[in-house]
Amino acid sequence: MRYLFVLLFLFISFNFFSEDIFETLNGQVSYIRYISLLANSPNAANTEYFKYGNEVYFNKNKKIIKRIFSKELGNIINKELQYNYDINQRLNEEIYIINGKYSYKKVYRYTNNRIIEIKKINDLNEIEILESYNYSENFTKCEIIIIDQKENKIITKKIIFYDTNKIIKEEYYYGTSNIPDIIFFEYDSDNNMIRRIEKNKNGEIIEKEYKYDENNNLIKKVYKGNNKKIVTLYKYIIFDEQQNWIEREIYINGKFHDKENRIIKYFK
Repeated sequence: MRYLFVLLFLFISFNFFSEDIFETLNGQVSYIRYISLLANSPNAANTEYFKYGNEVYFNKNKKIIKRIFSKELGNIINKELQYNYDINQRLNEEIYIINGKYSYKKVYRYTNNRIIEIKKINDLNEIEILESYNYSENFTKCEIIIIDQKENKIITKKIIFYDTNKIIKEEYYYGTSNIPDIIFFEYDSDNNMIRRIEKNKNGEIIEKEYKYDENNNLIKKVYKGNNKKIVTLYKYIIFDEQQNWIEREIYINGKFHDKENRIIKYFK
């Protein structure tokens, strides 16, 4: 049995994640730990490489219930994100803990299984940010208004465009600007993201392309933007009995960059 979990899309406002793709897993996974050779090396603090942090816990309904992060550019940063679900297995609360201290939480509200509101509540139990969701009649578009409750002003207006439940375009209007930053998404027949194009309001473009093997493992990523091109290759070394990778090497522009290992546990 195969399933997907999201590494980035749901948590834009708190930059815990480094990748903007899906990770494909086989079997009923209960736990994953990521281990990076580079992130644990003496030179880690001198690199621009961001190590996405490294423990993920699942429940038997294949929902992520906790993520723990511990390293960022060689500095110890302990971050924990807890997920709570309602009886319908809808995400209803995210709790953010930094260095062992409660920081804030997000509370979700639904109508007909669609998110209509998210509140960001700080450690003083005050609503800091309010996100309101408005869907088009055929659910091919959703407008999200993000309001700073303390300042009583719109921070961002975000418009998401869908095609058969896949996000194909996002528009971001910041502050009072009428010119959006735009992100386009393209997918293959297995619903893997194969292209992401970012165009800001100044016309600057960043393009990312993704290539996968026959088992939907990411094998190549190409970054084009800011007058440079970065080609990242992923070489898979070891797989476990469920055919999930547990060791891979990363090469950037033809040079070895990192070796990653994963410890994966399964429900019995």
